[in-house]
Amino acid sequence: MAQRALAAFLALVLLSACESASKPSDLLAGATEGSPAAQTSDDDPVTTGSPASPTAGMRGAQEGADARARQALDLGRKQFAAGDFVRAEREFGRALALDPRNVDARLARAASRDRLRRFNLADQDYETAVKIAGVSAEILNNQGYSYMLRGENGRAREVLVKARTLDPQNPYVSSNLDLLDKAERQAKTQ
Repeated sequence: MAQRALAAFLALVLLSACESASKPSDLLAGATEGSPAAQTSDDDPVTTGSPASPTAGMRGAQEGADARARQALDLGRKQFAAGDFVRAEREFGRALALDPRNVDARLARAASRDRLRRFNLADQDYETAVKIAGVSAEILNNQGYSYMLRGENGRAREVLVKARTLDPQNPYVSSNLDLLDKAERQAKTQ
């Protein structure tokens, strides 16, 4: 009996470390009648506390990583909104370390890098986003805005027009084209 209690405690510590269980009762969810965990006796000590299915543990670990990636993405968005682009870039990078195919985190990190004038790194994020999700109005819109920040208005217009072609009703693309028109008018008067 003491061995079972120790095994359950070790399983709790292990699972809480990887954040795959939200409460202790979740740990026992797999010990239903007929499962290997339920078939053990006092004479048959549980040595690993492993789930019955090898993929169940991986699924739990992935869910924990997904939750941590979402937390990092949310924190990065808060930092970005507060104007702390260094911390935002770091949080978006953490989200990408956990979920490299997360296009939202990739675009958010690119936007942070644009604000930090790290354009070469932002360009890498835009290119990777296109490789993952394909060309979209959202990605092109963000790239166009990046070119506006650099003062590359001709390139910005070319990319934003492509974005508008893909999504004519997109208000962000329209807004950025309006900003570009305004910037070009101001440049002509100076």
